[in-house]
Amino acid sequence: MAAAVVTQPLDVIKTRTQLAPGKSAPALLPLATALVRSEGLSGLYRGFLPRWSQASIFTSCVITIYEHLK
Repeated sequence: MAAAVVTQPLDVIKTRTQLAPGKSAPALLPLATALVRSEGLSGLYRGFLPRWSQASIFTSCVITIYEHLK
């Protein structure tokens, strides 16, 4: 779960880079700076709840199966 908190801003920046118009990808630091200026720090965590929910369900299933098969 902590991995989702740490990597979410990187995934948001990666997605914005992939969706940027033009042939060349914008630099990461200016893109992150512009994102924080326009949407605030919460813009870096856009889409966090669905990702965290998915990770929670997956992790609980893995632990349950592991304990059952152990």
